[in-house]
Amino acid sequence: MSTYVVGDIHGCYNEWIALKNKIESLDKDARFILIGDIVDRGRQVMQMIDWALHNVEPGGKYQMILGNHEDMKINWAKQYSKYKDVDFSKTQHFKYFDADGYDFQDNLIASDITDDYVIKIIEFFKSLPLFIDLDVTTESGRNQYYVICHAALSNNVLDDNGRIDRTQCRENHDSFNKVLDEYILWERNYWGNNWNYDTIVVHGHTPTCTRDLAVRGSNPGRIDFRRKDINVDCGMCFGIEVSNLAAICLETLDEYYAVDTEDCSLAAMSNSEAYKKDMLHFIKTGHDIEEQSLDVEDTKIWSN
Repeated sequence: MSTYVVGDIHGCYNEWIALKNKIESLDKDARFILIGDIVDRGRQVMQMIDWALHNVEPGGKYQMILGNHEDMKINWAKQYSKYKDVDFSKTQHFKYFDADGYDFQDNLIASDITDDYVIKIIEFFKSLPLFIDLDVTTESGRNQYYVICHAALSNNVLDDNGRIDRTQCRENHDSFNKVLDEYILWERNYWGNNWNYDTIVVHGHTPTCTRDLAVRGSNPGRIDFRRKDINVDCGMCFGIEVSNLAAICLETLDEYYAVDTEDCSLAAMSNSEAYKKDMLHFIKTGHDIEEQSLDVEDTKIWSN
């Protein structure tokens, strides 16, 4: 059984099912971790939510972490607090809420559902973890530690071995979670992780089809590799030529895409491909990833 981390789906339900089916046709025991942000922007948000409600479970075949868009819906739904002693099974109070900033509220109204179901969705979002960390046995038999989160990871929440510091979490719960929230849900990681731990972070949040990543040597609409950092958000919901939905296998770093396209012609010379080559060597041998000979701008490796 291998583990596949899936980028931001944002309501692209058909593409998600196509990607899932593609992987499961090759690995029937595949385990999936969705990186968060299944809502907003896409055309099939409610189908994606319904699928998640019926299939995602902690430790199950299909798992999911919290994205910043789900977190925004949790905050949006706090408007329910003004209603007391209401039978939500017969009402649609969410119609009169302040707008959520995207199209979530519009999708709920178009689906003609009750407040009860909206609350069920929000409770599901609240149940999602901020991260999943796990040890994976790679093809070479080596153990590799990964942290799966939505946007980025601060080294302030890691212990001396580069693992999530659960002791600090218990003893300094509020400050620890504040650091987690700020980075895990919102930070843009363009440069990779400038630490000496073996830990590799897999995240989404920053679509690789954007200019910001393209000018840093990424392959537009492809999974992006940086130093001990893998970005799997390929911007499917934006509907531009290079948009895609991607998954990466943690055991092998094999890449999978919902839309089959030829590799970018710049792939052989891109910074991302150079980092992937080093990362493959690292997960097989445990030897640290070497610095690349990059252009001046790209040597400013992002640090906490």
